[in-house]
Amino acid sequence: MRALLRILVINLLVLLGLVLGFNLLGALVLDLNQMVERRDGSSDERLGLPVFDDDRETAAAAFADRAQLRMDYKPFLEWAPSTFNGQVTQIGADGLRAVPASGNAGEPVRLFGGSTMWGTGVSDAQTIPGQVARLLPARPVVNHAQSGYVSRQGVEALVNVVNQRQPLGTIVFYDGVNDVFVGCSTAISVNGHIQEPRMRAAIDASGVERSWLRDLLYGASLPFVRRVVDKLAFELGGAPILDTGPQGAPSRCRGNPAEAERVADTLIANWRLAARMTAEAGGHFLAVLQPVAYQGAPNIAHLALETDMVEDYAAVYPVLQRKLAGITDFAVVDLSATYDGTTAHYMDWAHVNAAGNAKMAEAIVTTVRGRNLLP
Repeated sequence: MRALLRILVINLLVLLGLVLGFNLLGALVLDLNQMVERRDGSSDERLGLPVFDDDRETAAAAFADRAQLRMDYKPFLEWAPSTFNGQVTQIGADGLRAVPASGNAGEPVRLFGGSTMWGTGVSDAQTIPGQVARLLPARPVVNHAQSGYVSRQGVEALVNVVNQRQPLGTIVFYDGVNDVFVGCSTAISVNGHIQEPRMRAAIDASGVERSWLRDLLYGASLPFVRRVVDKLAFELGGAPILDTGPQGAPSRCRGNPAEAERVADTLIANWRLAARMTAEAGGHFLAVLQPVAYQGAPNIAHLALETDMVEDYAAVYPVLQRKLAGITDFAVVDLSATYDGTTAHYMDWAHVNAAGNAKMAEAIVTTVRGRNLLP
């Protein structure tokens, strides 16, 4: 009996040691991976694309800077980066990215949007706002965009400008990509944002009493297993199995015209709110439907794009384009065909190189001038 009990105790201790060891290994791997990602953003696989042939060094610095950014909580906006002084990226205390050539005479030009407007993979001067400042050298130009933002967050950011009585000048909302990506995901609510699943999980977890035993046994191993399983699923060509974010959730837009129209109507409603707020505060407003690689006829021969989002944009963008043609109460322009043609600009399904940003800046400036939206 003693021998049996001894064997049982030894086996239990060995099992406990294995569990603790696996948990420790998971924690070490996750921490190491995070350190590598933050310190070596220059390893971004997009750097090998031909769209960076003209200035790969700046792109490498931009990706390295972005990997080191830390996010702060911002009331109503949800997140924005902390103050940062990188190689080609400067973030102020207000969480906004710098616009090097911004002037100080006349009314400002304020640009809102997601990571394409913020400027993924390019320097401060090469962002769309940076290029707008080059074309309008006397005017102050402000980059209000943030990675992941949808149009509803743009409205909240605009509220922060209006209720502090800052001069509005010309307000430009540049949207479409994130509103479809987020709006079509069943993991996110109608007026949600890309971090909704993560924030909901964190809030839910905050109401559960912390257990040192639970953290010790599987606090790190479960996230590690989740990451490994989802990585394997992705490499095998499927969607993440355990991911609860937008990319891992079914689409509400595919095969459902009513939901696709709801996503389009929500974006337009947000633009209309921003336009009315801008007009009442004495500014001028322009909404821009941005390009996406899945629509139109851009040169994307160099890309191996995921196909799971094609149907979402095919369902929503034509609805948006049809509805924009009938809007008369605020200024709106469809610039989704800006990158059509033989010249390659896309580094992925949404973001473009510096030359692409320059082309978009020219289109935006031409539009605001042509419609007398520069006070």
